[in-house]
Amino acid sequence: MKEKFKFLTNIPEKFKSLEPEKKRLITICAVIVVVLVILTVISIIIPANSNNGDKIVGNLNNTGFATQKGNKVYISNTLIGTSDTNQKKGIYEIDKKGNAKLVTSDQYAKSMMMYEDSLYYIAVNTKENGNYVKQIIKMKPDGSKKEVIVDNIENTTIDDSGLNISDDWIYYLNSEHKIEKVKVNGEKRKQISDEEIDYFQIDGKYIYYLTKDYEFKRMKKDGSSNEEIEKGIGKFQVNDNNIYYISRANEHLMKLTIKDKKETEVISKKIKTFNIYDNTIYYATKENEDKAIYKSKINGSKEEKIVDISSENVYICVIDNWVYYTDKIETNYYEYKLYKVKANGEGKETINI
Repeated sequence: MKEKFKFLTNIPEKFKSLEPEKKRLITICAVIVVVLVILTVISIIIPANSNNGDKIVGNLNNTGFATQKGNKVYISNTLIGTSDTNQKKGIYEIDKKGNAKLVTSDQYAKSMMMYEDSLYYIAVNTKENGNYVKQIIKMKPDGSKKEVIVDNIENTTIDDSGLNISDDWIYYLNSEHKIEKVKVNGEKRKQISDEEIDYFQIDGKYIYYLTKDYEFKRMKKDGSSNEEIEKGIGKFQVNDNNIYYISRANEHLMKLTIKDKKETEVISKKIKTFNIYDNTIYYATKENEDKAIYKSKINGSKEEKIVDISSENVYICVIDNWVYYTDKIETNYYEYKLYKVKANGEGKETINI
C-alpha cells in the first residue's frame, strides 16, 4: 500500500524543481479548481434565489400582504375592514422590537415581494366609475425612489391579482386577465398569452395557471408550449414538482404529481386557504365545528393546531417562525384585524397598524 502512494511524497520536490512560469500556471489552475469546488458546494447547500422563490410563493397566494427584508417585516393593512377613521392605510415597516412606521400610502396594496433590494407590489385605487385601477409599484423598502412600472390596469374587483418576478421580468395580469411581462426597469412590456387567466404562479421555466373556465395548464415563460394538465383544481401552489391544490369537488387539500398525474389526498378537511413554507403546510380549515389554522408535514402527517379563528375570510403569510393572518375582531364580527402567532401556537399578538 505504501508503494502505491509513494509518488505523492515526491510531488513537493518535483514542484520545487519546476521553472517559475510553470509553478505560476500550476498554482493558478489549482486555485481555479478550489474555487469551482467551493461554488459547487455552496450552490448545493444554498439554492439560488431560495428566499425569492419557494418561501414567498405561498404568501403571494394569500394576497401577499406581508414580506420581509432582513430583520424587518413589511405589512399592508389595506385589505382589512375597520371603522377606525384615524387608521392610515398603506404599507408599514415593523422592526424586531415591534415598532411600526408607515412607508407608503395606497387605498389597497397587495402582492408584495422583495427583489434585489427593492419592494414590488400592486397598488389599487378606485376610479369615479367604481372600477379599480391597478399599478405595479417599485420602491426602496423605506418608501424612497417610488416609481410606477405599469399603470392603468383597470378591473372590476381588487381580487384580480397576480405578481411574480423571475429573471428580471415582472409577470402580471392585464385588464383583460391576460398575462403580460415587463422588465423590472419598466422596459419591453408585452403580452405573452391570449387566454383569460384567473391565477398563475411561476416555477422554474414554467408558468402554471388557472383559466377562467377552471382549466389548469402550464406554458413556458415566453408563452410557448401551452399544455393542459388537469381540471377541477382550485387555489394551488407548486412545490417540488408537485401541485398542491384545493379540490373544487370537496374543498380538501390534494396533491397532483406532475410527471404521472397521480392524485393523493393530503388533508381530509375543508380548507379555506393554505401556504407551503419550508416543506410545512399551513392551512385554515372551514369546518362548521373547526375553524382554525393548522400546520402539518408536507405529506399531511403530524397535524398540529396553531390557533383558533373566527372567520373563513382568512389569509396566511409565513415569515421565519411567525404566522401572520387576518381574522375578525373577537368583540366585533364586522371588523377585521391582523394578527401574528408563532408556528408552535405561542405568543399570539394583534398587529396594531
